[in-house]
Amino acid sequence: MNRLLTYLTPTTLVLTACGEDPVAPEPCAPPDTIEAIVGHPVRQAVCFATSGDAVSYQYQVTSSDTGVVTVTIADTTLTVTGQSEGTARITVTATGSDGGEGTAIYPVVVKLPWEGEITECVAEFLGGNWLVVVAGWARANISLVNVVHGVYMGDLLLQEDDIGKLNEDDRIDFGISTWVEELSGGDECRQTLEYEVAEE
Repeated sequence: MNRLLTYLTPTTLVLTACGEDPVAPEPCAPPDTIEAIVGHPVRQAVCFATSGDAVSYQYQVTSSDTGVVTVTIADTTLTVTGQSEGTARITVTATGSDGGEGTAIYPVVVKLPWEGEITECVAEFLGGNWLVVVAGWARANISLVNVVHGVYMGDLLLQEDDIGKLNEDDRIDFGISTWVEELSGGDECRQTLEYEVAEE
């Protein structure tokens, strides 16, 4: 009687899945420049178009210079706070649930709550008195309240105006020509602005 012997050898079966790479999410629109204010947070919505198989996104944000601007994100809203005057970039990275990753880069310009310039500063001694001439301007970069504007030559207060409120981009133009008996603290001109940032 003959016997048929069959030998079975182990076989490894490797299955490979063929699929496409995750699609990188793209910003919904080209990122706008963010204008931030020193010491005052501003908010900016971010948006990435749904793409590929992603059903949700996680976000990370970084600032190119935290000495100029800092940033956090909650849901899809950036909170941007200026630290000092200057420019920087904020990078938002969106990672989809399918693994796709995309970025949006926002240029940032950081300004002070107000800015201004003395355009004329003259002190001339004539006939025993000083003729003082001071001119310049100031502009609000964000809405301000309880505004008091002062103009000085040295330590001498030449003019003080209780303005109350300045809306964003409101401008003060001033020109002073007056006689004074004596100067105190030199003949350098400056202006001051006392204020509070208006609540949103």
